[in-house]
Amino acid sequence: MKYLIFRNDGIGDFINTTPLIKRIADIDKDSKILLVASPRNYDYVSLFKQVDRIEKLNENPKLSEIISLFFKIIKFNPDYSIVLKPKYYNYLLSKLSRAKKKIGLKIITDKKNKKNKKIKPHPIMIDFLMDHYETVDYSNNYKNNNTHHSLHFTGLISLIFNNVKVNSLNQIEYLQPNIENSHKDLISNLKSQNLRDPFILLHIDEKWNDIDWNISDFIDFFTILKTRAKKNIIITEGIIRTKYYTSLIEINKITRAFNHSGSSFKVSEDSAHKIIFVDSPSIELLTAIVSNSDMVIELHGALTHISSTFNIPIVDLCKANYLNYFKKWKPISSKSIQIIHGKKDEVLEEINNFMIKNDLDQI
Repeated sequence: MKYLIFRNDGIGDFINTTPLIKRIADIDKDSKILLVASPRNYDYVSLFKQVDRIEKLNENPKLSEIISLFFKIIKFNPDYSIVLKPKYYNYLLSKLSRAKKKIGLKIITDKKNKKNKKIKPHPIMIDFLMDHYETVDYSNNYKNNNTHHSLHFTGLISLIFNNVKVNSLNQIEYLQPNIENSHKDLISNLKSQNLRDPFILLHIDEKWNDIDWNISDFIDFFTILKTRAKKNIIITEGIIRTKYYTSLIEINKITRAFNHSGSSFKVSEDSAHKIIFVDSPSIELLTAIVSNSDMVIELHGALTHISSTFNIPIVDLCKANYLNYFKKWKPISSKSIQIIHGKKDEVLEEINNFMIKNDLDQI
């Protein structure tokens, strides 16, 4: 059978969809999957051999892009169409795909006045656009339904294959990307640079620009982390360089540097630690670094789910006003914690308690 999947949004969204893809591939050995990706997750999706074909669609596409994709979908001739990104152009392309069964998500949210609920797609259109759907309730500040998102996606499996159900997170298994060569190359290069010792990964991407710590708070946080940690620390950045990443480079004397996989590795070392900065890593290199980490600390995002893919212990920092939402996207690593990004001393204490509880090196 042929499966058309619309997942044209983020990396984390795609990762939480991989249990569904895995189930399809396991049950239907002859399955062919065409996945509609976005510019944000295209490179990551490309690392998965279970996806036979990828088409890119911008999240606010021009009409010409939609028409071009339509003809590619018609040529693919899917048996099933699965809409996981609730956009009307996705629903329309699904409807026009000629798929025998069209399934997707019904999204319920609060309207701005908080008194009424908004349903997407519109109730009048649901039965026209989809044959079957899974309901995701975001209303009441996400308090009405704390079901993990990956279970919503795998819930669709019963609409494809009769008598197949996934009822708990214990049954969820993320697919791992094909990064074997990147993994080996990274290990080899770190060894050659005498940097293969165990490390904690601190990922500082553009989301850190939205936190309420000033530079002084952040440097204090890192200094305590560095002083107490028994491991080296690798610090990576996202697409946009932040003042926090720059500030750490400025306070750590760089003793040497080398290039690997298109990124500059800057090393600061003393008698106790090695601090390694990785400038602008590709998603493949970043994934390889995560897979080699002893623990990851980051603000909730793609690395939350990449870490879960490899069952890496993770500290998932979340902004307080989004915590209920992020609980639906919580990491599924066997050792993980979601912490409200508040005062630095409280954050450090929670990280410390997490490490003690899970027999990780205390900080």
